[in-house]
Amino acid sequence: MSQLRFLTHFFDKDDKSTTAQLCATKQAHNDSVDSFLKRWRALAVKCPEPHSHESLTDMCRMNLNSKPRLKLVGLKLKTLGELLAVATETEAALKDHEKEKGGLRSEEASLRSLVRGFCVLSI
Repeated sequence: MSQLRFLTHFFDKDDKSTTAQLCATKQAHNDSVDSFLKRWRALAVKCPEPHSHESLTDMCRMNLNSKPRLKLVGLKLKTLGELLAVATETEAALKDHEKEKGGLRSEEASLRSLVRGFCVLSI
């Protein structure tokens, strides 16, 4: 009897999630991989439908933004912990790449203005 009361109290019907909700929960554009995985994992814990660790990991991976997801293609990740580690590292590398690319753009802009100035002076 106390077990039923415990289950009713902590696992209320309104607090459950479904596989459809898991599939529909996507990483927002400004959401970090870490915060998305925490949010997704919290939802997955509330899903009473049986899923293997691998299927949950694949489901979560498919809901990542396209850039990190594309970098994870072909990797056999079996747990959400593995996905978190690899996706977080991938996200950091992508951010570093974007910063480097942004730095190159500002250098290119400086060179363009220098060339324009040179062209104006030589006319």
